[in-house]
Amino acid sequence: MLSTTYSRASPYRQEVAGVFSKEYIPQGTRFGPLQGLLYTKDNVPKQANRKYFWRVRETHTHTHTHTHTHIHIYTHTHTHIHTHTHTHIYTHTHTYTHTHTFTHTHTHTHTHTYTYTHTYTHT
Repeated sequence: MLSTTYSRASPYRQEVAGVFSKEYIPQGTRFGPLQGLLYTKDNVPKQANRKYFWRVRETHTHTHTHTHTHIHIYTHTHTHIHTHTHTHIYTHTHTYTHTHTFTHTHTHTHTHTYTYTHTYTHT
């Protein structure tokens, strides 16, 4: 696209129409397609014609990628307690009473863990 700098007619009447043209070229006029090869400024081959160069445009494209990971952990714990008690009473007829108690407790715990992972990526 023609910029403001080059939108006036050329003062040299013998020149061919171009960026500096014989006639007025309105701003915004598009030229093309371009003839020749396009190189970035750092990649011009040594044998390339260096008589004319135009900076056309450099475009930089940036891509952003976002990755989200959600981890859900569910833990369930339950405990079982078993208690067993035995009581024995022994009584001697004339003298004494003897009581014996036996208690047994058994505890058992279960833990269950569930993990849910969800990952998604968007650009």
